This record gives sequence, C-alpha cells and structure tokens, in this order.
Amino acid sequence: MILVINTKGGSGKSTTSMQLLAPWVLERTGKAALVELDDENHDSADFTDSAIQSERVKVGKEVDAEFAIDQLIARTDDAYVIADIGGNRTSAMALQHIGARGYDAFIDMIVVPVSGPGQDVANAKKTLDHVRELMPDYDGKILMVMTRTTSTDVRSVRRRMPDAFALLDREKLAGPIILPNDNSFPMSRTLKMSAWEIAQQGEELKGQLRDAMREARNNPQKREELAMLTAVVNDSVGMKEHLETQFSELDKVLDLRAIIQQHAADTAPAKPAKKEKAAEQSA
Repeated sequence: MILVINTKGGSGKSTTSMQLLAPWVLERTGKAALVELDDENHDSADFTDSAIQSERVKVGKEVDAEFAIDQLIARTDDAYVIADIGGNRTSAMALQHIGARGYDAFIDMIVVPVSGPGQDVANAKKTLDHVRELMPDYDGKILMVMTRTTSTDVRSVRRRMPDAFALLDREKLAGPIILPNDNSFPMSRTLKMSAWEIAQQGEELKGQLRDAMREARNNPQKREELAMLTAVVNDSVGMKEHLETQFSELDKVLDLRAIIQQHAADTAPAKPAKKEKAAEQSA
C-alpha cells in the first residue's frame, strides 16, 4: 500500500494519486487500485475507462474511519493499493487507527504532496508531525511530491520553492518528484483515463479522432468537441516522457517489481518434497 496524505486540501493529493502513482503501479505491476477515503471529494469518479480500479469510501456519518481503514487493508490482498486520504479530521483519524492497529506494517511508502511555497510547506510539516506522532512504528519511506509546478526542471522548482526543499532535506524525505501544472491532467477526465494511459494509446486515439472529424465535417459543434479531445491526446502524449522519467525516480524509492516478486514467493504453496529417489530406487 501507498498512503497519500496531507492534512489540508488543495495540495494535489488526488492528482498525485490518479495521474502519477496509480499509472506507475499499473505499469510496474499490471494492476492498481485507487481508494479515496474522504467525506467530500471523489475525484476519480470520472475515470471510468481507466484500467486503474478506483472507488470511494465515504468517511463520515455513514462509515467511520476505523471501519474504512480495515476495509482498505483488506484490499491489499487483491492489488497494490494507492490510498488517497482526505484532509483535516479524516487524515488524523486514519493515521491514528493505522498506528493503533499496527497497520503501518502494510504500508510501503507515504507520499506527502506540496503544491507551493509558504503555507503549503507549513501544512506538509504538520502532516509529517502527525505521521510521526500517530504512527511511531512506521519505518518506511516518506516521499515528497511537488505538485502544480510551473516547470519540470528541478532547479527551477527549487528556486521557486526553497522552503519545500529545506523541509525535504531537514526531514530526510525521499524525492522530490515533480508533477507540473499541466492541462493534460484535468482534461484527461474527458477521455475517462489518466493522462499516461491516454498517451499509451496516443496514435490509436488520434486515428479515431481524425476519422470522426472527417465524418463531422458538416457539424461545427461536433468538430469543436473533437478538436478539444485531440488537444487532450496531444497534451497527454507531450507529458508522457516526463511521467515516465518520474516513474524511474519512483523506482529508486520503492522497487515495486521486487516487492511483488517477493510477495509471490512468500505466498506460493510449498512444493512437495521429491520422493527420495523413488524410495531409494525401490531399496
């Protein structure tokens, strides 16, 4: 399991989960589940054509955080889970229950998104304090993802967000991973897939859209819609190289393939012992 958390909203948790972590897990393991624990948002609801399995567990009057976390842990039997934890009270309750039940043993990495300098960095520091207070036995990696950046260049981001880099160094966090403010991420909803998945099918989708554009030559409204979808595909293709570079950076923090292989080895049924040379050649 990968836990994505920030005590405040607006840090880019959902974008980090759906557009970066889930596609990375999908590409590296062949299967990914994204679960949102929140009492308000369900940002993955639009991605119905994605290979990423997504669902929302509404925390609040209907489902308490303890039950939601228990259900979340159970999901790890079926797939690698990215858990997008809501802010404020939800995050505190979730962390407290994880720590109290010893569930930190199921978590391979905690991801803290930061969307800008100043208050966003202060919120990230509060989140780290919460994690260490409520999950004192957690000894895995904590990764910082810098979201909504104006550049994909680390040096440029460092100049804009020096306090975030200072926090990363001081707290000995992994990263940073850079997730820019790119049009492909919000607009990928129109094709109901993550931007990386759209890019994977880029040429096929472009061909389909060209065919549809020819058929719609006498329908200006339809042509406008198709032109917008074509732009989404082109933007997604343009973002693919950066995303895959970040996948490689994530591999340095957490080797998913090795974890999956080890899990398969640990859970494989024991092979029956070979008969002792056919009962020592029938004695």
